Amino acid sequence: MDITRHVIDCFQNAGVVDPDKGTRLAHLDKDKCEFALMWLEICHGIPLDRDYRTLGELAEALDEAIRFR
Repeated sequence: MDITRHVIDCFQNAGVVDPDKGTRLAHLDKDKCEFALMWLEICHGIPLDRDYRTLGELAEALDEAIRFR
């Protein structure tokens, strides 16, 4: 599974328009961002921090957490 694509898809499903790996989380609607983060946590059973700067950074952290759980 391409984890970056998965993260981007989750944010699109949450209503974020045209997200990519460089999309800055601080610039997103807080509710949409929280919804996507909660969905990723539920899907993978991994708690995620709320301080990632970009979707790419979030995807890297999620990938690492999945590999080392």
